[in-house]
Amino acid sequence: MRPTLILIALIVVAGCGDREPTTRLSPAARNRLLGDRYLADNAKRDGVVTLPSKMQYRVIRQGDGARPTMADVVTFHYRGTTINGREFETSRDLSQSAVALPMRNLIRGWQEGLQLMASGSTFEFVIPGHLAYGVQGEPPKIEPNQCLVFTVELIGVNLPAP
Repeated sequence: MRPTLILIALIVVAGCGDREPTTRLSPAARNRLLGDRYLADNAKRDGVVTLPSKMQYRVIRQGDGARPTMADVVTFHYRGTTINGREFETSRDLSQSAVALPMRNLIRGWQEGLQLMASGSTFEFVIPGHLAYGVQGEPPKIEPNQCLVFTVELIGVNLPAP
């Protein structure tokens, strides 16, 4: 009986520590927190501009061509990575010379960023999760609320076919 009482006493004492409760974050909440930290650190880099939406961009090469509007079709090359540098997609691997899509079909961060670019430009976009793929993500490549980094070369701006 004595060993049982000692064991019970040890369990009670062990449970009385000053440990803080651990909270498990959902993947969406964890990615939002990591993204916010990354954006705060990235904002300190030379040449990084933070927009009111929290999206950031940095000019790598400034072009002098046309600027797209939401009514246009844009032609571009791109490379997408997570904030830890894992590449999830690049147009150079898609067996196309470049990608051409209507502006209205792009994620909100791209819509915002591309309108700042002139054809011939290359920009880096850091897009918070709410302007990328949101809480649904794009499984399996992109998790919920994941902040993404894109290097985008805007090759051309065309009006859509009538």
